Amino acid sequence: MKMFKVIFHFTDGSTDEDDNYGSYYSSEEEARDQAEYGIDCRESGAHDLEMSNPGDYPFDPDDFGEDTYEIVE
Repeated sequence: MKMFKVIFHFTDGSTDEDDNYGSYYSSEEEARDQAEYGIDCRESGAHDLEMSNPGDYPFDPDDFGEDTYEIVE
């Protein structure tokens, strides 16, 4: 049975792997759905932080424009 994980590539050059806490994803579609959700949450979370304390957490939408992911078997 094929198992999948997500590797995020962020605009700042960092990467992060999501393997569903060691369980991996059972389908490429499930991994893709989670990857797209993760990209959306990263930007939404940064925006929420900026709204709660603008001086400490400045938000710039351009910081998230190049965030990508790949699905690895």
